[in-house]
Amino acid sequence: MQNIDWVKEFPASITVCDIEGVILYMNDIAIEVFKDDGGVSLIGTNLLECHPEPSRTKLKNMLKSGMTNTYSTLKNDKKKIIHQAPWFINNEYKGFIEIAFEVPLEIPTFIR
Repeated sequence: MQNIDWVKEFPASITVCDIEGVILYMNDIAIEVFKDDGGVSLIGTNLLECHPEPSRTKLKNMLKSGMTNTYSTLKNDKKKIIHQAPWFINNEYKGFIEIAFEVPLEIPTFIR
């Protein structure tokens, strides 16, 4: 991948995969978040193998269609926003990036 040093210590989990679902990059936080699943050794593996149904089918459809997916999770009193979106180089679809970060349990919404 191109030089993306700024994401290494970015305060969110960042995982990048290709169009087949093969993990190309994980920043330091993603490696820590997924340490029980293999951490850095997950790079080069297919993330479809890490997801049970029905998540696997949804992920396959996302990889095929380039559909963006955003949701929140709540686990151990920690709320996270998960944003999964396609990435491109010169308008050519290359795969997906997942960014996950903690947010307060209650966050304001501003209508602008």
